[in-house]
Amino acid sequence: KDNHVWVGTWNTKKLMRLNSETGNVMQTHNISARPYGLAIDGDGHMWVASRDPAGRLVRVHPEDGEIYATTHPSGQGYGIAVDPLGKVWMASGEPSTVARFDPDTNQWTNFGLSAPGYTRGVAVRRVDDNNGNLIGAEVFVAHHTWSGCNNNGHHRKVTVIDALSLQ
Repeated sequence: KDNHVWVGTWNTKKLMRLNSETGNVMQTHNISARPYGLAIDGDGHMWVASRDPAGRLVRVHPEDGEIYATTHPSGQGYGIAVDPLGKVWMASGEPSTVARFDPDTNQWTNFGLSAPGYTRGVAVRRVDDNNGNLIGAEVFVAHHTWSGCNNNGHHRKVTVIDALSLQ
């Protein structure tokens, strides 16, 4: 909102709103977890993925601060993204899963993925019809292993999940 930037600080468990022109801190929120990933939903709430405590998902209101926290079903957390339907997607890392959190019901849907390797990054692509109306979304989940068969010794794969059908 207003083209300012939110950043998290691992050691101090803070979210800070920075002025995009000056870099000055405009606002600070203390939270219950160390930020590892950060995504902002359509209502302006920040969602923080943490690896300490492991798998913690924290919802932060831009003015009021932390308003909710839960834990990924695997007990681990890594990458995070919010889809245009308002659902939060969080990779688990080593457990090789991704889960979708529904803020309306406070419920998780966990996906064990058949792709090789740990789940890391999560990205979402909005799908529109020819008139620009939202008709769905695709969730991209990146995997990797420490051993593999390419130039730098890593094996990579991306899983795509339809955010509506969950397949």
